Amino acid sequence: MVVEGSVGVFKGEKRVAGVGKGGVLGEIALFTGDLRNATLKAEGSVRLLRIPKEAFETILKRNRGFIETIEKMVNLRLAPAPGETESGEKRSEREHLLLRIRKYLLG
Repeated sequence: MVVEGSVGVFKGEKRVAGVGKGGVLGEIALFTGDLRNATLKAEGSVRLLRIPKEAFETILKRNRGFIETIEKMVNLRLAPAPGETESGEKRSEREHLLLRIRKYLLG
């Protein structure tokens, strides 16, 4: 989680997004076990908070409503960029990944 500053999200050399204070990083890899799919670069001075997997799972168990918030966040993160079209194959991949994440979140 970004506590202070901002982090750029890059695919290759192209900056595709930015994550600022309160933003979450690395959640998809946590839920799926997959390798990262982007490179993160600090944009100036940054402070991050690392939440261990076990602590995060405890938070989920205590606050099941949080799952819906996480699903919305991940769906937004995986959605095509504005003005970008999504092929049927990409949509299928995204939906499959979302199902894997939902399975993780719901246990």
